[in-house]
Amino acid sequence: MSNISTKKLALIFSVLAIVVLLIFIFDSGQDRTFRDKLVEIDTAAVSQIVIYPKSQPGTDVTLFKEEGDWKVRLESGKVVNVPKTKIDNLIQQLISLKPIRLTAKSKDKWEELQVGESATRVEVYEDSDCTLDLVIGKFSFQQPRSMFTNVRLADETNVYLVEGFLDMTFNQKAEAFRNSNLISGNYNDWNRLAFDYPADSSFQMIKLNNKWYSSDIELDSAKVENYLRQLSRLTNNNYIDQPEIPVNNPTMKLTVSRTDNSLFTVQAFGDTSNYVISSSLNTESYFDGKKNDFYKKIYKGIGEFLQKED
Repeated sequence: MSNISTKKLALIFSVLAIVVLLIFIFDSGQDRTFRDKLVEIDTAAVSQIVIYPKSQPGTDVTLFKEEGDWKVRLESGKVVNVPKTKIDNLIQQLISLKPIRLTAKSKDKWEELQVGESATRVEVYEDSDCTLDLVIGKFSFQQPRSMFTNVRLADETNVYLVEGFLDMTFNQKAEAFRNSNLISGNYNDWNRLAFDYPADSSFQMIKLNNKWYSSDIELDSAKVENYLRQLSRLTNNNYIDQPEIPVNNPTMKLTVSRTDNSLFTVQAFGDTSNYVISSSLNTESYFDGKKNDFYKKIYKGIGEFLQKED
């Protein structure tokens, strides 16, 4: 009986050894097909990002570093600055991509998952070396409030599901990456605002002992602060690269002085039918001031800051 038991145990151990070996082989095969990391780039060495947006077939958006600053070439050929924050956002989204699961192992599902030739494609360069070539495909939304995207490396067949809505970031025209800031900064450092208007409607607001005044009249602090807060992060994505009206004599002008004696200006040219706006903080662009009454966010009347009478 002892010999029989020994033989049975030996047989069981042999079967278990085969099972373990098969599992090891299977898992090893899986490791070769499933990537646990998609993006490996040196963020400090990135010198160029080229995007081929599916919404603009046959065109590319090239973001490049020049003397430490990031630039983008517009469709018109004009080269403009790109805020570093926008570049940092692009790179951060890329390096944070982690495969959740494999959604395809062959080209048969490329069309369904939208990762073929017509998909948005992103190339990242470190000097002249392309260290990432990523194809961005179909987006899906899953509860609770989770967004996912199918992606693949351009030289591979496998398609992976990753978290995030990449299409919103990368499927864009060149203009989406240019500097849209008219005003940015800490409004607590502002101590004087001068509004220059036609006729006799001009006025000034001056900060004294943390209170705002105009012609010795104390203004409503809540109204002023709300205006300053919105003004301090003012952006506009409606660019005018070739204004159709003269831009040498402003109709309205806002001058903001800071506690360090520096200042900046925001000027409006034209009239209510066609305002063009410029900012001394972003001298390479003109902005549409008429669309959605954008100019009204900047140029206010003194009545909007007065305290209510009891």
